[in-house]
Amino acid sequence: AARAAAGALYGGAAVDPGTGRLTVGVTGASAVGAVRATGADVRVVERGEDVLDGVAAALADALPADAGAVTGWYPDLAADAVVVTVAEGGTADADALVAAAGVDPGAVRVAEAAPPWSADAGPAAGSAAAQIVGGDPFATNGVVRCAIGFAVTTGFLTAAHCGEPGDTATGLSGGTGVFTAVAPSSGGALVTAEDDWEPTPYVRSGSGLVPVRGSREAPVGASVCRYGPATGVHCGVVQARNQTVVFPGGALHGLVRTSVCAEPGRADGPFLSGGQAQGVAVGGSGSCATGGTTFLAPVNPMLSQWGLTLATA
Repeated sequence: AARAAAGALYGGAAVDPGTGRLTVGVTGASAVGAVRATGADVRVVERGEDVLDGVAAALADALPADAGAVTGWYPDLAADAVVVTVAEGGTADADALVAAAGVDPGAVRVAEAAPPWSADAGPAAGSAAAQIVGGDPFATNGVVRCAIGFAVTTGFLTAAHCGEPGDTATGLSGGTGVFTAVAPSSGGALVTAEDDWEPTPYVRSGSGLVPVRGSREAPVGASVCRYGPATGVHCGVVQARNQTVVFPGGALHGLVRTSVCAEPGRADGPFLSGGQAQGVAVGGSGSCATGGTTFLAPVNPMLSQWGLTLATA
């Protein structure tokens, strides 16, 4: 409703995790009254979501093969700027990227952050039991262990690092499928299931099955939880959307940044917010012992790109 009220002046929205209040940015004061009438808090911003996404896209176009100390970037709606993350002492590399992209330096903030690690396959436990349940483990070509993300009517979504097109996916207690689509630039993959592996509209938690109700995107600041085969349930908040992360093997774009912790090799699995599918983990930084960040490939672009229907309860 707030987006509709703001019209062309809509500048993005975020939830304050402390108060639960939705704050909507507008790029012109004339929209303040209409947006406030929807019940949201309002603030006037100079750039807004569309401009920040444009800055992020320009940085992606200018990213060199050797990114140096640059580890990624994401739009920060609260700061009305794009935050470029770098390894310790890497500010000069960020400045060089901003200059090469030709974007307004005032629209960019540089911050040092722990280097990212990719969520490649780690230990797994549990049983798929010939049913496709989010969070359950599976093997690729009988060797690599990953976690199912979300079931679709033809199979399931998972992370791109889990397999290549043509690879075979096998549930630990039966069920087979084939990797039929992989998006290496955004981190997602599709496994098409054979008749012996049945999609279900559920994600597995330690206490049972959680129904998947849909895939409505949670706003920045909203709570989100990860369901992992080895590490159980961990929760946090959505920190940003349209995150780029420069991993050692290459950059991924359009990710969702969360404050959910994870461990290297144990970050796979689905993310839910209020029963709504958000994405599948593709990497992170830090750890659950020291506090960290997890990045996920969002569900809706995969559903749209490959013409899929999410399995919902």
